[in-house]
Amino acid sequence: MWGLYVGEETIGAFKIEQASEKKNIMGELNEQNQIPDSRNKNYFGIVASRSHLTKETEEFIENLKKEHGNVKMVSKGSSLKICLVAEGEADIYPRFAPTSEWDTAAGCRGCRCPCCRR
Repeated sequence: MWGLYVGEETIGAFKIEQASEKKNIMGELNEQNQIPDSRNKNYFGIVASRSHLTKETEEFIENLKKEHGNVKMVSKGSSLKICLVAEGEADIYPRFAPTSEWDTAAGCRGCRCPCCRR
């Protein structure tokens, strides 16, 4: 299940589960919902688009698999891919095809938070 991603440079990034049921979203911006600074995972996460997967992107991913060995690849829609990078579930979102503002705006905001910079 996906939640609402909220990011602000001075307080960090948060993922609010079942946000539509919350009466006070600002009250949910707490340590329990904060995206952690780092994740302990035993794989290199790649998030990509199935519908916009170019030959260049496929070659790039194959090289990452050779370099990192244990790779987990996930396909998601639009800005959710960048949110997975911000959340630490994925390490990279390779995209060599054209993209639009609406594909990247929400995810970009979350990645600008200090806790998401690596």
